[in-house]
Amino acid sequence: MAICSKKLKKHIFIYKKKIRVEHGNSFLEAHPSSMISYCVCFKNEHKIAYLSDQTSNFNIIENNYLTDIAPARTFCFEEEIMYLKSKGLIQGASLEHGIVIGEKKIYPNLRFHDELSRHKLLDLIGDLALNPPFHAKIIGSGTSHYLNTLFARELLNNLI
Repeated sequence: MAICSKKLKKHIFIYKKKIRVEHGNSFLEAHPSSMISYCVCFKNEHKIAYLSDQTSNFNIIENNYLTDIAPARTFCFEEEIMYLKSKGLIQGASLEHGIVIGEKKIYPNLRFHDELSRHKLLDLIGDLALNPPFHAKIIGSGTSHYLNTLFARELLNNLI
């Protein structure tokens, strides 16, 4: 077996124009940039009195993915738990790995003051991971896996 010690040069795509996708009140945009960076907002659409909108930013120069983003847990609203279980979802769920947003409080305690938006950011990074490497400033609000998928498709369509 031959081993090649020469490193392959990675091609990174750079978008030359803004790319935007929307779904309802949610959106994702890619702006031209010389590096990859993210700004994602979690919106308190359930209008829970103690819960505010959150914004998280990430870039590989200023942040560490393993300590700043990866520990952000998934979350659901308390009223969704029975429905999710009835659909065969959240089977191995625990408060060690997830957050429940209740009517009066969040449990367990958050790891970060903006853990909900950090988890939305984690989802977005993961959903875009199968795309070819690219540089862009990504801005989003009210993101979801569905919106992330639409966005990934639009990014791919704009490579050509």
